[in-house]
Amino acid sequence: MKQKVFLMLALLLVAATGVTAQSTYTVQFKANNNTKTVENVTLPHTFWCNNLYGNGELDQIIKQLYGWNDGGCDSTDPIVSGSKNVTAGYDSPNQYITISAPFEGTTTVSGSYFVNGGQETAYSLEISIPGGIIPTYKIAMKKGTADSASWAATPNPAEEGKTVTLKYDGVMKVKSVKAKKAAPTYTLLSAATAEDIGKVVCADGHLHDAKTAVPAGCTAVGILGKVTETGHGLILALKDAKNQNWNTINGWTSVTTYAGTTLKLLPDDAARGTNLTSYTTLGETAVSNWAVAQKSDYEAIFTNLGSTTDSNGKTCDGNVNAYITTGVGGTAISDDAYWSATEKDGNKAWNFSSDRWNDTRKTSDRDVWPVLGF
Repeated sequence: MKQKVFLMLALLLVAATGVTAQSTYTVQFKANNNTKTVENVTLPHTFWCNNLYGNGELDQIIKQLYGWNDGGCDSTDPIVSGSKNVTAGYDSPNQYITISAPFEGTTTVSGSYFVNGGQETAYSLEISIPGGIIPTYKIAMKKGTADSASWAATPNPAEEGKTVTLKYDGVMKVKSVKAKKAAPTYTLLSAATAEDIGKVVCADGHLHDAKTAVPAGCTAVGILGKVTETGHGLILALKDAKNQNWNTINGWTSVTTYAGTTLKLLPDDAARGTNLTSYTTLGETAVSNWAVAQKSDYEAIFTNLGSTTDSNGKTCDGNVNAYITTGVGGTAISDDAYWSATEKDGNKAWNFSSDRWNDTRKTSDRDVWPVLGF
């Protein structure tokens, strides 16, 4: 006589991030303080420019944003590609921007355009997809469930609120099935240790795994770059701030209550980008608001994030940028020079680029890569 086995099964819903079955998306292009919204875009999608007639989809976007009435894209000067599933280039006589999948945050592409009877004019487009990556859940059987390999969930991962079909093809009899959300996959900034360096910091004070997209509802703020033995530290921004001269930075308010260092706080009008909004706390952890850090602070952050470049003092390289750009919509630290808050002498101060430290006259304008102290 065949024995009937009754199972109490539990499905674990593990928070993940993926792309839903949504068929169309809204794409926003921003430039020159203007915004052009293109709705009902099916991805992947290529926005073409046509330099013969100036009537391609990309032409129309550029014309509206910049107020140009004629001209077309310059096929001899390829668009410079951004990141996050966006490719750009040229295929004479056209230029194009291809968006292959939804992404969070923004990316910037630039190129040139013939206007006013053939005068070449540079342009730059900031591209975003409102809503970006949509949350999904990975579905797995609870550890210890008998015959768990005989179960299949479709779809998996699954979109929140949508139907999931479970199929069991084993020989046992199932008594009941219930879904249970797994425990949170984050730790709190207030409990951060050196082992958490590299994790993504969210506005609600959660730390999520490095180089992964954060769950829905979490706003990525920066990358945890330094933690002291007392649990204080520095968070590296995902984007730069407005360029300044060093004398201006030195006039900004100083604070010494975070991470055992002296930070120069950015005024609100010096910050830009959605991740550079004003903060007083991340979750329950007090933070400094955005600031410029000392040379030694940036060196420590870059070393902690795996920099292997050592030219005129260790600075950042691709290993650092991988944390900033992967999954969270950040913009890579580039060859541009970024100020530190550290003076070299009476006339010069220290700044870094993607491969070295430099000393520059304080009256020069340089970019700023902010940090948050906590």
